[in-house]
Amino acid sequence: MSVIYDNRSRIATRLNQLRTGRRYAQTPPSSLRRVISNIEVLGRDGRGVTAAANFVLAESRERGVVTWAGRVTYRLRLVDGELRLAGKQVLLVNRDQPLPTLAFLI
Repeated sequence: MSVIYDNRSRIATRLNQLRTGRRYAQTPPSSLRRVISNIEVLGRDGRGVTAAANFVLAESRERGVVTWAGRVTYRLRLVDGELRLAGKQVLLVNRDQPLPTLAFLI
């Protein structure tokens, strides 16, 4: 199983490195297209919403086109009257198999 756990500090560090122009997630970047379907609200509370959706992602690189598919769950929190992403969990359909690089993920 491939698992990526990042806390807010690590995500902020990676985003800052990416913004400097000295650190790249990919060079050259992949061409990506996503199809999102079966969006559903799983729950609501006073702080926000939990929603989920199915997805198919096509990633085009020099090695060819790779297709990723799975289910994503979002935790959205209400901050100053706006919804903000508080958490994201991606379960790939082939999560029980070895996976190539996930470099396009930030």
